[in-house]
Amino acid sequence: MKYLPLIILSLLIIPLMHYTILNSYDENYIYSTIYILPDGRIYPENAPIMTLDNRTYYLVDDVFVLNTRGIIILRDNIVIDGQGYFLASYSDAIVLESVSNVTVKNMGIYTLYNYVSIINSSNIILYNNTIYGTEYELKDYYVSMINIQYSFNVLIENNTCREPEFIYRKPGTLSVLARYSRNITIKNNTFYYPLELFYVEESKIIENKLIDTGFYLVYSNNNNISNNIFESIGLITLYHSHNNVILYNDLGDGAINIDLSRNNTIGYNEVGSGFNINLYTLLYYRNNLFNNTVKGKPVFYIVNESNIVVEDYGQLFIVNSTDIIARNSHIIYIDYPITILNSINITVTDNEIMYGKTAVFIHGSNNTLINNSIKKNIVGVLIKGYYNSIIKNDFWDNIEDLSILGYGYNIISSNNMVSSTHGIVLNNTVSNILANNSLEKLDIGISLHYSSYNEITGNTLLYCDTGLLLENSSYNNIYHNNFIFNDDHVIIYPSNTSYNNWTCGYPCGGNYWVDYEGADHYSGVEQNILGDDGLGDTPYKIDDINIDYYPLIKPYGEVIISTSPDMYEIFIRDSYVYFDQKTNSIVVKYLIEVLLGGSFTLNINLVVNINGVVNKYEYSIYIPYSIYIVEKTHRIPVNRNGTYIVKWDIEVYKEDLMVDTSSYSEKLDIVINKTLTETKTAIPPSNIVFIPRQTIIRYNTSTLINTTVYGEVGVEDFVLLIIGVVIILASITIIAIVLIRK
Repeated sequence: MKYLPLIILSLLIIPLMHYTILNSYDENYIYSTIYILPDGRIYPENAPIMTLDNRTYYLVDDVFVLNTRGIIILRDNIVIDGQGYFLASYSDAIVLESVSNVTVKNMGIYTLYNYVSIINSSNIILYNNTIYGTEYELKDYYVSMINIQYSFNVLIENNTCREPEFIYRKPGTLSVLARYSRNITIKNNTFYYPLELFYVEESKIIENKLIDTGFYLVYSNNNNISNNIFESIGLITLYHSHNNVILYNDLGDGAINIDLSRNNTIGYNEVGSGFNINLYTLLYYRNNLFNNTVKGKPVFYIVNESNIVVEDYGQLFIVNSTDIIARNSHIIYIDYPITILNSINITVTDNEIMYGKTAVFIHGSNNTLINNSIKKNIVGVLIKGYYNSIIKNDFWDNIEDLSILGYGYNIISSNNMVSSTHGIVLNNTVSNILANNSLEKLDIGISLHYSSYNEITGNTLLYCDTGLLLENSSYNNIYHNNFIFNDDHVIIYPSNTSYNNWTCGYPCGGNYWVDYEGADHYSGVEQNILGDDGLGDTPYKIDDINIDYYPLIKPYGEVIISTSPDMYEIFIRDSYVYFDQKTNSIVVKYLIEVLLGGSFTLNINLVVNINGVVNKYEYSIYIPYSIYIVEKTHRIPVNRNGTYIVKWDIEVYKEDLMVDTSSYSEKLDIVINKTLTETKTAIPPSNIVFIPRQTIIRYNTSTLINTTVYGEVGVEDFVLLIIGVVIILASITIIAIVLIRK
């Protein structure tokens, strides 16, 4: 019993030590807002802030203000020096309201809501502070790290506004929000969140570094934004903001947006994604753009000019101009590469434009787009005007190749359109000519919406989901077109509502339909005179009121396929092999997609080599045309352990000639499970213990056998477990020794 006091003392000391350690941090916690009062006093007095002269105040420790605002400064003509310490609060870490000549510097700041608020104050300096964004997702609430309202002569210099460590930035956070203020200087800071200036004038944003963010000027005039560097994607947006100077900024892959803003001077900027200028702004608001570049190439902003040739440009705006030639440029990843507005006789030729929103926008008349390559854009060409010509261009893989919105009398001729969603789209337009275009592998080749009196002739629509779509569109002349291997040659919506003319009379003829089944034994207007004439003897019916009375027996003109003359593409997709323990069989599963069709036979030879024993499976499929998908699953029983080589060959034949082959093989080491039929009691998931990585265990929630699971617990955790066990064993040993000696 002589050890009993020692044991009781230990039991008392350990909790006391634990309580002391935990509460040693409480000295930094403040439960009410800290004030620096107008007379210079600090409230509460135990706040970790000191001053010797009531002019300069120093943080002497980290400060955590719980459930309320941090420090409210009510005194003029002072300096708050954080000395590198940290200030954290629930909201409004620092508030300066109706004060002047105050400097806050050298501090780390964190809060949930507004961080530093400067309200109705003047001659304020924030210098060399680090402000951390919140780690919480805030909805319906905007957080501003530096909030400036109704203030003037404010300097924000050498600060960092960033996200918390290891946490990506949250939406709804602003680095700086300045409203109804003037003469604000924001210089040499690092920002991870946007800046918004709202009704701010005569201010400077200069020499800052912005990480994947930008500036927004809203109703803000006479400001200077210069020499800023934007890492990754930068952005400068002007909205109803005038007479600003924007010079020598590097926006990385970002853009400058100008909306309803005038008389801004914008020059010597590198803008990776170009300029986005509202069309109304281009027409009626004048800005001075000069010597800007996009990916190292010049941005041409041509206004009220004539007889100019431009080439090798990064972005082009032509406004109220005539007789301009734009040529020989490669433009990629610019939202609006070429914009032609209220201009005539503009020629755009020999350009390659990729990955834009609207590659070419034309608002004007008598403009020509010829010999251009337009690929992978959202909209290739958008036309709002009369008498424009779009000739001999290549369109590939756009969402919409060419759209005419309103107006009319445009010519769309001899263009190639391949693998886009929509080819030619007419919306509420009249009297356009669509001639000799090739449209291949599109969702919808040509679509007319509320459009009439258009001439659609000599076009080839090949392998489209829908060749021609007519929505409430009548009195169009549609003839000498080739409809080949489309899922639907023509869709009329609503049905039997749009009347159109499908021939140009006899003997001119109508259209070629690949699925036309009529003969050509007769000729004449009534097709009652013996002798062929290249026209079908019976009409091709589209619906009750749309009928091609003289369908062509052969395609009109030369039909050119964009891929290969053999007209086939074979893809093997989602192919795999595995051993199914439940059935003791090898499962071979694969999906074959045949594009472009043609008429050929697909022969599939499946060869399985099992330990030298060859098993063969053969079958063939006749594919008439269009897109065809073959999905096959084979199960091959096995009854012994071993190494199984599974190999299958696919041979493609067309007219008894093999034109393509594909093969695949897989090696499987299989151990037959002979006890799968035994009934076993499932182990609850909570009873499955994972041990260190790379250690194999054999438990599963449904069977007790033959399942491999890799533990997710690291070596460090395993070591800690062993240490814990050792400590427990040592404690038991000591107690046992004490009891034995007793």
